[in-house]
Amino acid sequence: MSDSASPESGSGYWRQVEEIFHQALDVAADARTAFVRERCGGDAAMEREIQGILAGYEAQDRISALHAARSLEGARFGAFEIVRKIGEGGMGAVYLARRHGDFEQRAAIKLMSGSPAAAALMAERFHQERQILAGLEHPNIARVLDGGVTNYGQPYLAMEYVEGVRIDEYCESRSLSIPLRLELFRKICAAVHFAHQHLVIHRDLKPGNILVNQQGEPKLLDFGIAKVLEAPGDTPETVTMGASLLLTPQYASPEQIQGLSCTVASDVYSLGVILYELLTGTGPYSATASTPAEMIAAVVTTEAQRPSVTAPESLKARLRGDLDGIVMKALAKKPEERYGSVEQLSEDVRRHLEGLPVMAVEGTRLYVARKFVRRHWVGVGAAALIMFSLIAGLAGTLWQARVADRQRALAEQRFSDARKLANYLLFPLFDAVQPLAGSLPVRADMAGQSLQYLDRLSAAKSNDRALRLELAEGYLRLGTILVAPSGYGDSLGSPSQAIESDRKALALLEPLGKGGNGDEQIRRDLARGYLLLGPALNQLGNSREGIATLNRAVAIYDQLLALKPQDAGRLVDSGRAWQTLMDVASSPGGGFLDFNAKDEVMADGNKAIARFEGALASFPSESPALLGIARVYVTQGGVQTPVDPLQGLATIRKGLDTFHRLPAVVQSSPEGLVEEARLESAVGLAQYRMGQYKEALGPLERAREILDGLAASDPKNSTNASRRANVYKTRAAIDFYLNRKQEALADYRRTIEIYDGLVAIDPSRISSRMIRAVCEGEGAKILAGQGRMDEAAPYAKASIDDLENLADRPEATVQYLNEAAIVLMVTPVLSLRDYPRALRYALRADELSNGRGSVYLPMAYANNGEAAKALDVVERFMTMFPAPPPGQKPSEARQNLENERRDIGILIKTGHLPPGFNQ
Repeated sequence: MSDSASPESGSGYWRQVEEIFHQALDVAADARTAFVRERCGGDAAMEREIQGILAGYEAQDRISALHAARSLEGARFGAFEIVRKIGEGGMGAVYLARRHGDFEQRAAIKLMSGSPAAAALMAERFHQERQILAGLEHPNIARVLDGGVTNYGQPYLAMEYVEGVRIDEYCESRSLSIPLRLELFRKICAAVHFAHQHLVIHRDLKPGNILVNQQGEPKLLDFGIAKVLEAPGDTPETVTMGASLLLTPQYASPEQIQGLSCTVASDVYSLGVILYELLTGTGPYSATASTPAEMIAAVVTTEAQRPSVTAPESLKARLRGDLDGIVMKALAKKPEERYGSVEQLSEDVRRHLEGLPVMAVEGTRLYVARKFVRRHWVGVGAAALIMFSLIAGLAGTLWQARVADRQRALAEQRFSDARKLANYLLFPLFDAVQPLAGSLPVRADMAGQSLQYLDRLSAAKSNDRALRLELAEGYLRLGTILVAPSGYGDSLGSPSQAIESDRKALALLEPLGKGGNGDEQIRRDLARGYLLLGPALNQLGNSREGIATLNRAVAIYDQLLALKPQDAGRLVDSGRAWQTLMDVASSPGGGFLDFNAKDEVMADGNKAIARFEGALASFPSESPALLGIARVYVTQGGVQTPVDPLQGLATIRKGLDTFHRLPAVVQSSPEGLVEEARLESAVGLAQYRMGQYKEALGPLERAREILDGLAASDPKNSTNASRRANVYKTRAAIDFYLNRKQEALADYRRTIEIYDGLVAIDPSRISSRMIRAVCEGEGAKILAGQGRMDEAAPYAKASIDDLENLADRPEATVQYLNEAAIVLMVTPVLSLRDYPRALRYALRADELSNGRGSVYLPMAYANNGEAAKALDVVERFMTMFPAPPPGQKPSEARQNLENERRDIGILIKTGHLPPGFNQ
């Protein structure tokens, strides 16, 4: 890295600084310097930043006990001396101070409090507040007088001392009328708009930060979590280092609570809450939220009631109309639906005070006329007398026309209401419910109900382009819930229903984007539809169409990326498309990984990684990109492991290293835990294939703990069920090799039980049927080995029936043919063995894989007495699985081939296969 990194490098820079700082605290003090230098990887600017924070931390740590016991009364801060403590804020304590020197002046000293670690990390933000306020000179904004750092290493800020009361208390104590409250509110708007013009967002507007002095002038305080708006060319910055904890949920905007980027629209929202309280005496969510958690949920998901509904009876009529409209526009959930600026909000308040039409209320002719009449009632009254006779004559003629218009208007209103309801279910409410554990069935129902509405509306207005796009988006959302591609979240596990939903979306979108002429949003939706459809087709066994569909998605995402090659979002989208193509190529038909696809998997995965790394070049802590890279390494390592276990394990460990670069909050999230389980499970599988059976149990147990815990809170999650089943299946195979047959049988039965549930959800999902059948066959072998043939026979029969059914399909994949071939040769129920049929399946698999994929062909030849052909195929396969380095165990596949070569040699010499060949 270069020496040019700086705090302006973006939010990822500060997340990385914070992460390394906290890690350094766990290192011995004398080793911290070397640790930080290594973690910074040559970034000298970042290293200096972290060493400075650590120095401040260590200094504060040494004096923290002394400082805690020390009274600050009389302490000097620059030119000011502390008089007494007057309050506590989100970033520190506030003290009244007086200046010593040529003139008397009072100030409010803001001193950072909290733990030494917190003070050290917050120092940069405190410094930011000082710089921001120093540039704001406005009569309604408290000025910065001084600032610095105490002898104890704590930053402080000396601000203009405002002697006054909170704005809400000021209005109530003086029983101010609505117009006077609105005039006071407009002064606040003027101050906030001034800050916005200087590229500053307040982000913590609330009555407690607005004091009204004895002259009746409001003063804005505490720009402590303000954010400098990005100038052209700057890198966007998001809230970091716990800034979200500094907001007040009751007044914070939905996007702020959700950790998204804040804009001027966020301050507009907070001003809307303040105006609501000034007009009604209560908050917009007071009736539905009594705790901070309930308040956060209400702000994100609940529509506020109009002020005229919650206001005292005496004010309802006064607030109804303009003021309802102004407040509700400011409180819109979506930033783009609010006022475009604080100035527009203030202007609407002014127009209301002057009796003019306001932006927040639809400008119908009746509304505009009513406003005109109120301003000019004398002249309008005289004109009305003249016009009365003319109007009366026309009344009869117009009556029938009015009735028809009213019916049309009513129909349009009903159409609009139904559309709004469908959109509310499908978008804001759907998104709000999404993070909740166990919400998959609820979201599926919400999407289904919405689509019923939208379907009927679309039939009524088939030419409404926007409505068709809403309907397509609904189908895509439902398709994602039914079956989500790898890395796109969890699902209910019904690919057949998902395909139906995806195809409906594409039928709506493809005509709009025909010939690549659609706008970017349509092309993006088309690509998303293909990205959802491809994996669902693969799970039903149609891998050829699935891969062709995914190639269409990849092509569109790459075309969109070519338009803006440095765009991080487009880089991530393209990377995910290549990753999904890689996943399907690695497991044609679903089920187990196919090492024969290794070259294609490595190529597709490398393209995905290149795009994810492109996104990381701009945003080093971009979580989707890091997760994407980790997922690619898991799949690549999975196809490498059968051929070269050491290389496969090394690739998977690269995935683990990438995962640990994620912020701690992401690693501990449900999505992060799932990824950790995937990685640990892959490590265990690789160690199992290397013959490291006992070592493999550790990572598998960690994966099991995570996935079982998630299953308990989200039992309808089929994607998680598949992950759990794979862990139990791998553990069962290891237990078998460790001669723990009873434990292996229990794990196979648990796997079969999970896949029974998945097959019940969607019987056409043949990947589930295939894995279940394989486990039934393994369970039958264990039971037979224990002499429990009565129990083994049903398992063996069910396994063979399902695998033969899948292998006889025209579109059967190599892995289905291989699994059918092996079960027909090794089933413990001798009457069910069918060596000629097994050979037919093995030969077909060999043909489909161009001579590379039928690992059971030598065994099939041997069982049919064709020893020479069996030996030729074994020798051919031995070149595909190289011998291990000296001292290393061979891979599972290599060991099996060596055993087969030995046994086939016995067949050639004696004319008989050795006992145990078909075990």
